[in-house]
Amino acid sequence: THTHTHTPTIHTRTYQSYRYDLQKMLRSATQDFFFDFVGSNSGPTSPEDGDMEHEGYAGITIDETQNRLAERLREYKPDVVLLHLGTNDLGHQWDATHNNVTHSIKEIRQMIDTIRTHEDMRFGKLFVAEIIRSFKPLRKNDYEFSVFVKDGVYHPLHSDLKAFNAAIVSYTKKLNAQQQQQQQQQQQQQQQQQQQQQQHESGSSHNMPQTTEPMAMAFPISTVDMYNTLTQDEDMRDSLHPSCSGEAKMAKAWFDAMRSSEWWQVMARRSL
Repeated sequence: THTHTHTPTIHTRTYQSYRYDLQKMLRSATQDFFFDFVGSNSGPTSPEDGDMEHEGYAGITIDETQNRLAERLREYKPDVVLLHLGTNDLGHQWDATHNNVTHSIKEIRQMIDTIRTHEDMRFGKLFVAEIIRSFKPLRKNDYEFSVFVKDGVYHPLHSDLKAFNAAIVSYTKKLNAQQQQQQQQQQQQQQQQQQQQQQHESGSSHNMPQTTEPMAMAFPISTVDMYNTLTQDEDMRDSLHPSCSGEAKMAKAWFDAMRSSEWWQVMARRSL
C-alpha cells in the first residue's frame, strides 16, 4: 500500500523540518506499507537524503492555501493530510471590521470541509493540529495585547491561539458525530435494500429506495495537540518557529496520532 502524506512544513539550511524525523519513524515502524511524502513544493528534509516533497510555504495563510487546495488534492491524491495552519492568520493585522480569530476559525472550518468532502479523500485520513505556541513574550504584560510587534513581525496572543485551537477541536468533534450518524443511517438503508431485494424473485433493485447522499471521509478526523507538545523555551528557535528539538517533538506527536488511529490499523490489515 502506498500511503502519501500531504504535510505543510518548511525547511531551512540550519533547521530540518519535522518531516525528517517523522519519515524515519514511519519507515522503522512498519514494513507493511510504504509512505511517500507528496506536494508541490520541494526541499531537502535534512542534510541527509530524504523525501523532499511537501506542501509548506513560508508565510502562507489559510485562504491562500484554500485557493490551491482542491487542485493539489486532485493532483497528488494523498491518503493522509497533516494540517498545521493558522499562525500567520492570527498574527495578521485586520481592519477594524474584522476579528482575526473569528475570521480565521471560519476559514479553517472551510478548509477542513474542503478536505473531508473531496472525492480524492473518500478513504483518506485527516489529522488537524492544534497549532503551536507562537512567541516568547518580551514582557509579562505582552499577554494582554491581541497582537504585539517584535522585530517587525506580528505575533498572535496566546488567548487567540487557545480560542482557535478550541474551535478546531469542537468542530472536528461535531463533524465526527455527524459522520458516525450518517454511516449508521446508510448501513440501515443498505440492510433494508438487501431485505427488499431478497423479496423480489427477479433479484432486481428496481423501484427500491437508494442511498444518494454522498458521504465524507470514511475515517474520523483526528486532532493533534501541538500547542501542549512544544512548551519549553528550547523547543523554539525564534518567536515563531520550532527548534530541532521542537521539530522532533512535533514529529513524535504526528507519528503517535497516526500509529494509534483506526486508519493505520485498516491499512496494516489490507497489506497482509
